[in-house]
Amino acid sequence: MATHIDPGHSRRRFIAAAAAGAATACLACGGRAAARASDRPVFATIGLRNQGWAITEDAVEVADVAALADVDAGVLAATVAKVEKAQGRKPDAYGDYRR
Repeated sequence: MATHIDPGHSRRRFIAAAAAGAATACLACGGRAAARASDRPVFATIGLRNQGWAITEDAVEVADVAALADVDAGVLAATVAKVEKAQGRKPDAYGDYRR
C-alpha cells in the first residue's frame, strides 16, 4: 500500500509547528505571551546552528520569535539580526539557555 505525502508538508514544518506550540506553553507561564494579544504562537530556540536555524527560519513565518539562545556569541548575534529583519522586532538573546 503506497502512502501519499503532500509535498507542502515536511517533517521540518511539522517539527517547527510542534516546537512553536511547546514554546508557547512555556513562555505563557512567564507572562510574555499573555502581555501581547496575538493569534500567533510565541517561539524560542536553543542552539542556532544548522537544524536550530532551519527550524527557527520556518517558525518565523507562523510564530513570534521571542527568544534565542546559543553559546557562540557570533552565531547568536547573526541569528538575532536575521530574525529581527524577518519579523520587525528583535528577540531576546541569551548566551546561557538557563536564562
